[in-house]
Amino acid sequence: MSIIPPASKSIVQQALRKPRIISIPLARPRPSAKLDRLLTYYQFQLNERPKPPDPQGGIGNWLTGKATAMWAGFGKAEGWRRRTYEYGERLMDRMDFEELALRSIDPSLGPSIKHPGGGRALLGKDKGKEKESAETESLSIPFLYPPSLTSSSGALGHLRWHVEHRISRHRKGLYMWGAVTPLTFPLKFIPIIPNLPFFFCVWRCWSHYNALKASEYLKTLLDNNLIVPEASQVLDGIYNEFSPLTSTSSLSPSTTPPPPSDAESKSSLSFSGFDPPSPGDRHALLLTPDAVPPLLAKFELTEEKAGADLYRAIEQARLRVESGKLET
Repeated sequence: MSIIPPASKSIVQQALRKPRIISIPLARPRPSAKLDRLLTYYQFQLNERPKPPDPQGGIGNWLTGKATAMWAGFGKAEGWRRRTYEYGERLMDRMDFEELALRSIDPSLGPSIKHPGGGRALLGKDKGKEKESAETESLSIPFLYPPSLTSSSGALGHLRWHVEHRISRHRKGLYMWGAVTPLTFPLKFIPIIPNLPFFFCVWRCWSHYNALKASEYLKTLLDNNLIVPEASQVLDGIYNEFSPLTSTSSLSPSTTPPPPSDAESKSSLSFSGFDPPSPGDRHALLLTPDAVPPLLAKFELTEEKAGADLYRAIEQARLRVESGKLET
C-alpha cells in the first residue's frame, strides 16, 4: 500500500514530468488578411523541479519578497490599499499572456545542452560526463500542436518567430522601464504613501528581464534542434468540439490533414475545416472558454496556474479579434 497521499503523488508526478511545450492556437486571420500567423498560447512545461532556495539571497530576492509581501498586505487591507490592489489585479489581466507564459520558464531548471536533465542535472551533480553526453544526444523536447490547424514546419516556424519577436520586445521593455525607474525614486520621500510607481517600475523591469531570458533560452533550444514537433490528435479533438468555427464534420481527429497548397506552404498554415469568411471579417477565434477544463484534464495541467493563464489568454484573444490586431 502506498503511503504517499494522492495530492503529494500529483505534485511528485508534475515535478518529474518530462519537459514539453503545448501549442494552443487561439485565433487566426482570415485567408484574405495580410497577417498569416496564428495567435498562439504556449504552455511551457520545462522546469522539471521546484527551484532550490538561494541561501545567499540577493537584492533581486529581497526586492521580490518585499514587493510580494507588500502586495499581499494590500489585498487584505481596506480603503485605498484595497482599491489599489484591485486595480493592480485588473492591470495584471491586461498584461500580454505571452509575457506571463514566458515568465513561467526558469532556464536554470530546464533542459539545455550542458544540462540535458534540467533540474535533475542541476540538483544531482554526481552524474558522470559519459552519462551526461549520452543524455544530450537523446534529448528532445516534445512540441505538441494540432495538425488540423498547422503543419509541423508551420508550428515550429511560428514558435521561432514568436521567440525572436519577444526577445526584441522584452529587451526594449527592459531598457525603457530601467530608464524610467530612477525618475520615480524621489517619490519615496512623500510621507505615509508608499512609492508605488517605483515598485511598479521595478516589477516591470523584473518581468521583462525574466521574459527576455526565457526567450533567449528557447532560441538556444531551437537553434540546437532540441524542440521536436509532434502532432496531437488530442488537441484536434478539443478543437473539433470547442472551436466556434468548426462544423460537425471538420477537424476530425482521425483524419490526416491534406498537403498544403502553394499559398499555404508560404505561410505554413492550413485553414481547412473552417467556415468561409464573412465579408469584412479578418480574424476568427479558434477556442471558447469551455475548452479550458478539457485541456487541463487531457494534459494534466493545474487549474490554479494553467487554468487562469488559459482563461486570460482566451479573453485577450477575443479582445484582439474585436480590435483587428492579433499580434502585440
